[in-house]
Amino acid sequence: MAETIPILLDTDIGSDIDDAAALAYLLRQPRCELVGITTVTGDVAKRAALCQVLCDAAGKGDVPIHCGASSVLLHGPGQPAVPQYAAIESRAHRSGWPAYTAIEFMRDAIRSRPGEITLLSVGPLTNVALLFALDPEVPSLLRAWVSMAGQFFETIGPRYKGRAGGYTRVLKAGFRYGDSAPRAVIELVDRDTSVKGKEDKERHEASLAAEKSAS
Repeated sequence: MAETIPILLDTDIGSDIDDAAALAYLLRQPRCELVGITTVTGDVAKRAALCQVLCDAAGKGDVPIHCGASSVLLHGPGQPAVPQYAAIESRAHRSGWPAYTAIEFMRDAIRSRPGEITLLSVGPLTNVALLFALDPEVPSLLRAWVSMAGQFFETIGPRYKGRAGGYTRVLKAGFRYGDSAPRAVIELVDRDTSVKGKEDKERHEASLAAEKSAS
């Protein structure tokens, strides 16, 4: 049997359907050990309620759920509304979620299992930035950090064709709504992040050149 992967999910579920689909997948994936869920941006209690309803429906009501940062670090639009909460508003779910418990929960979970947990962040990076600032050793204690943040390449489909500026920077929610959090996270994690991004870009350019010469 394949090993299970301990995953800590940080999410802005409720703004769109993708995070709900991701959580549903994790709850049904035999290889996923869902260590806990933390919510970020806007009405984090409503986001926590969405997580609870999905976990209960999957028979995993014991998954810890914690509310994180509701506002941005400095400035920016954030995501105050949780439109998909309407889908579960009439269903039985918990209310009165404690505020701002996510960061300590994340820290304790990661420190209790060094080198084991994968942090999966699919929302604005505010919680992650606060966590890494509070405990700079945390990134080195993770098995991995996977984030839905953005894409640099121009060959990404017709929706983004025709934009000026060479390589297109498509901002996902993780970067668009978290004001200065992405920069803080990148600087706190590793100074080599920009080097890796440059290497990825160079590999992509080489691949395009090889395809062009082959044709």
